[in-house]
Amino acid sequence: MADSARWKTAQVLELAETSPLTYEWRETGLIWAKAEHQKRRDLLSSNSVMQRTVKLTVRRGGAYPEITLRHALRLVEGHCHPTDIDGDDPGWLTVTAALIEPVACEAPAGGGAWGPGALTFPGILAEKWLRQSQEEPMSHSEDRYMLITPKEIELAAGGLVTAGGTTCAIAVAHTLDPYKNEYEIVWRRDN
Repeated sequence: MADSARWKTAQVLELAETSPLTYEWRETGLIWAKAEHQKRRDLLSSNSVMQRTVKLTVRRGGAYPEITLRHALRLVEGHCHPTDIDGDDPGWLTVTAALIEPVACEAPAGGGAWGPGALTFPGILAEKWLRQSQEEPMSHSEDRYMLITPKEIELAAGGLVTAGGTTCAIAVAHTLDPYKNEYEIVWRRDN
């Protein structure tokens, strides 16, 4: 752990409701992290393509903020979404994280359990697959993405969500993971 040139300050982020029905990542503390970019990519979602990965070594315990799979980290390189945390080394955590920026998301009123009003929150978009089909006399394209949200965000299959400025239908909800929810969202358009 002696290579001090690779140690960087990282913000520990936690999801917070900053106003009614508005969620944002908020800083809960700062830590020193040794960042090592990985040549292999990691699965952020078992249903999507692989993402760029960084391995972080961080101190744990004492005055250092807690890091779990519910948290996110921000480095100079960008937003880090933890996919694995290994605490086998006493006093240290090895955090494997996908380097991917969250997008602004909004679900309209009546689209879930939150009641009246639109729900706004950060989400992670990961590509699943694309399809193009030719039907007489026209063709259409369908893009399918995975929208990964913190566990607090509960959306209903069959509803709509705007993610990164594009309004999509929520096709399937995967909600069994204890730290996050994954939604297959579909954007269809005529060619």
